[in-house]
Amino acid sequence: MPLRLLIVEDEQTLARNIATFLRQRAIEVEIANTITQAIGHLESLTEFDVLLLDVDLPDGDGLHFYRNIRPAYPNIKMIAMSGRNLDIPEIVTRKAGGISFLAKPFALSRILDVLEYVAPETTAPTQREFPSSSSLPSPQIDEPVRSISDRPSAKIRIVVYSHDTYGLGNIRRMIAITQELVAENSKVSVLIISGSPMLHNFRLAPGIDYVKLPSLSRDESGIYGSRALDWDYNQLLELRSNLIASAVGNFRPNLILVDKNPQGVGGELGKILAQVGAYPVPPKIVLLLRDILDSPGVTRDIWNQEDYHTIISTYYDRILVVGEQRIFDVAESYAFPETTARKINYCGYIAHKKGHTDPQQLRTALNITNEPLILVSAGGGADGLRLLSCFLEGVRSRNERPRFKSIVFTGPELAAEHSTTLDALAEGLDHVYLREFTTDMMGYMEAADLSISMGGYNTVCELLTLKTNAIVVPRIIPGQEQWLRAERMSKMGLFTVIHPEQLTPDSLMLAIDDAFEKDSGDAVQVPTVTLLGLPETRRMIFELIE
Repeated sequence: MPLRLLIVEDEQTLARNIATFLRQRAIEVEIANTITQAIGHLESLTEFDVLLLDVDLPDGDGLHFYRNIRPAYPNIKMIAMSGRNLDIPEIVTRKAGGISFLAKPFALSRILDVLEYVAPETTAPTQREFPSSSSLPSPQIDEPVRSISDRPSAKIRIVVYSHDTYGLGNIRRMIAITQELVAENSKVSVLIISGSPMLHNFRLAPGIDYVKLPSLSRDESGIYGSRALDWDYNQLLELRSNLIASAVGNFRPNLILVDKNPQGVGGELGKILAQVGAYPVPPKIVLLLRDILDSPGVTRDIWNQEDYHTIISTYYDRILVVGEQRIFDVAESYAFPETTARKINYCGYIAHKKGHTDPQQLRTALNITNEPLILVSAGGGADGLRLLSCFLEGVRSRNERPRFKSIVFTGPELAAEHSTTLDALAEGLDHVYLREFTTDMMGYMEAADLSISMGGYNTVCELLTLKTNAIVVPRIIPGQEQWLRAERMSKMGLFTVIHPEQLTPDSLMLAIDDAFEKDSGDAVQVPTVTLLGLPETRRMIFELIE
């Protein structure tokens, strides 16, 4: 019996291309451009085997829609797809009950690979004759995948080591830099070395590849360990160190860009730092630091105990800080010696690309006319319960209907029991939209009149890029980085900050009232923050190589 597939995709050209491609392979396909249309197809007599589902649709969240229909259609497999994949799509897809994720643009043949896994008995070549690829018209997609043969011979080789033990902030930042490097010069070839468990989910540009190290973990007290393997931590570090040394030794880079830790987690870069100096042409070695690492006392102690300044003096050519000296002077705050301080260059904060959905389209989908929209988010959500519950409790405590609507993103890493708590708090609040995840956070931020979030580096850069009205509730455990950043920027008038120890439903509601009152008053001159982190980092890296 032929495989039956329903495509739910609002990009009509892409949906038609996929449908044509699959129909030529004897797969029965129907198309829906919205959730409403998809429901119509499902309620017809047709029984579908697979749902090829876009995550962001004009009339709602695709994954939320799938979770709602699963009890009624338990046999339908779901494959999620999205044009953005920086927000942990694999975790989100699995939590929604799906089995795979496709990052746009993708070669249409990738759908067959996934379908072979989903339903081998209906897609295996032994049971169905597929036309040869040479007899089929070439499908057109928005961004054709280029092979390495399409690129000029790579003459500039860069290794990027990414710190990987907590969250997605580090790997997202380093990938953004690598994309900037290859976009500027097609002769650049980048090898990322990281243990990030989500590295394979990122869509990497031609010229970028990676070596995946066994993953580490770090608990809230800052203790490191093995994330997946039942291995002693020191054994795992030895394995990672050997893999790094082998990869760098074979790749022979012109430059090594090290994220955050001068000697790597647990000193795992020590072996390769000692080796590269003996190369016929030693690579330049650059340390990349975000604007703030931790409190001055804690950071000074760690850097002195680990002898980082000697390592930097011996091996490193430059330190690039993606921040501003006037906001946080790294050398002064952390008492860097002159040998370290003179290698520092400030690049500015990293600007983020705007969302891919028109803000008005998002507001229309949420049935918002003239009332303000509040966006509430807590990143991955692992430690976001208090912020999100305070907001929902505050909204519920006001007897009258609030004069705003709100959309709350709980995050894919929120514990199941915490998700149940938030669902109960949101029950009956028809002016609150509770969703787990979006691939277009920047789009929703731009559509919102007020954003409420935590204070991670990437989140703050998103707020600075859009210059949006915002309330920030920073994390203070396991480090003080978020609080220091939020406090200093709040004093500059860039956004409102609430210390987490002072966060209550009442204090949050009062801050919201103040934010709307300030927004409706006379315009206040806010200092301009430098957002040249990507181009300045790129310029300095190429300057060093040349």
